[in-house]
Amino acid sequence: MTPREEIGYGLDALVIFRSLQQDPVLRALMQFCHTDKENTPAQIRFYSAMVSALYERADDLTGYLEQIVLEHENVYVQRAGAGETISQNMETCLHTELKLLNRIAMLTPAMIQAEMQTSIPLPAWQTHKTDLDKLYTQRVAEIGKHGYGIYARHHMFTVGASGELVPVQYPDPISLEQMVGYERERGIVVENTKALLAGKYASNVLLAGDAGTGKSATVKAIANAFKDDGLRLIELNKDQLCYIPQIM
Repeated sequence: MTPREEIGYGLDALVIFRSLQQDPVLRALMQFCHTDKENTPAQIRFYSAMVSALYERADDLTGYLEQIVLEHENVYVQRAGAGETISQNMETCLHTELKLLNRIAMLTPAMIQAEMQTSIPLPAWQTHKTDLDKLYTQRVAEIGKHGYGIYARHHMFTVGASGELVPVQYPDPISLEQMVGYERERGIVVENTKALLAGKYASNVLLAGDAGTGKSATVKAIANAFKDDGLRLIELNKDQLCYIPQIM
């Protein structure tokens, strides 16, 4: 079996990461791997489709795979997050698939072009050494901090019409360093947030004051400052308070 066939069949056999078959980069790679080696036009078409999809996000294939794998919502990470027992069969399946995805993450343009019978110049991308198995193990061990799925990709949310959480695609980037005044008041909120993240006693907080004094800005700045420590912000309107039990 050729390397191209091993990758193509490996992607066909994904179970835990099966929905990644619909990722545009991996889908184009699958199509390339399953194209006859003599069909150069189709190979060029799928190769270019893969690079085009990659360029929409970045030109680093390794970084791209690291992100989509670590943020992927699947049955394994759901069970890990719920503290459920994971069978040895599922553990073996996970590590087998991570080994395949790690191999794909480090595919260079030259490695793929070696499977093609063409000398025309084709677009390239970057790669770097990675260990997806190690990274994934670390992420699962810290699942309470990073979450998975939308909670790993986003740190600010609003509430939809039916009480579902909706990620804020472009959150306000304000930082604590940009804010002037009210240092003492803001310091109380910061220290309380640190206690919450450390699992210590933390209070509910009510910010009160005139319009424009920085209440909302303080909350957003703190959410930005501690997003990598696991802090997530959910904004509710007054008429959505009834959804609090559902959100919890």
